[in-house]
Amino acid sequence: MFKLYLAHYLEILTDKQLEIIDNLKFETYERENINRFRKSVKNKKEIVNVLKLMKAFEIVPGYAVQKDVDYYDFDEDTSKKNQIIVDEMGEDFLLFLLSILEKEKETILKERESLKEILESLSYDYLIQADVWNKYGFARLYLKQDDKDLGFIDLINYWFKSDSENEQFFKDLLKDKRIKKLSQYFRKKEGYIKII
Repeated sequence: MFKLYLAHYLEILTDKQLEIIDNLKFETYERENINRFRKSVKNKKEIVNVLKLMKAFEIVPGYAVQKDVDYYDFDEDTSKKNQIIVDEMGEDFLLFLLSILEKEKETILKERESLKEILESLSYDYLIQADVWNKYGFARLYLKQDDKDLGFIDLINYWFKSDSENEQFFKDLLKDKRIKKLSQYFRKKEGYIKII
């Protein structure tokens, strides 16, 4: 029996992301006292579909292999895993798997760079400091001018919090397409927009 999985550590997922992988029938398991998740993939199309979801979550999974009773997890020795994949699926399949995982890393880095450029352009256009905070399933854009906190925009729920003197500024800012793009990115990353 041979099985190929795409897998990663469970702790990096938010509650909403956990809900999504559960609905998509990912397995959760524990190994070496660490909680993990994985999805069995049988062909290139299934790999691409799983990676589409993982890329939206900004996760590049590793690959795990099971051959009969032997299991090599995503964070274990790759030479044995690679040899099993070559024996079972062929060298071309292994090269496809390795190259698509590398491309996913590059795509995520490019998307992060694009976000950085959006923040820089917002800062320049509005003469503010704009910083994103993204943890625990939340994403906020905090704004400062000089040393004064202006407030923040909740990029998931698309609302803002500020004092009354900056209210109109925030209302106008919410209409900016770059804010909408940031919101869409983080809503997708946190699992609030359907991906697959």
